[in-house]
Amino acid sequence: MNLEDGQTPSPIIAIYQTLWAMHPKWHVEIGQPRGPGWIPGTALLTTREGPFHALLTRIGERLHTADRRTIAASFALRNGWSSGVAMALYLLYHCVPKITLDNVSFKFHENTSFERIALHHPEGVMLPQDGVAPHPSIR
Repeated sequence: MNLEDGQTPSPIIAIYQTLWAMHPKWHVEIGQPRGPGWIPGTALLTTREGPFHALLTRIGERLHTADRRTIAASFALRNGWSSGVAMALYLLYHCVPKITLDNVSFKFHENTSFERIALHHPEGVMLPQDGVAPHPSIR
């Protein structure tokens, strides 16, 4: 797999593949996800409409509540699982992917539990090896 500019793939891709081989639940989609159920990270900026609103509504329905604080707390617990996208890389490889809202998408099961995350562009920060970054996608 080559990037558009002819560069080799980001080492972040290989790291995620290694993690996935260790445990299937650690799978991270690379690239812009396609298919139903994905919520772009930027959609988390508004709760009044769109896919994030739909998720919050489903959470409230499943909990039989309209209390916004309860729904927000429940979402926070579900979304907390997505932190593994950064924590595993940092703990095992001293690497932190760029997980800004414009670079991620989230997928939740129909039952509202967290399913997986997509990293649109495999970029990040890594401790230098021999004083240089291992790839142009890494700072």
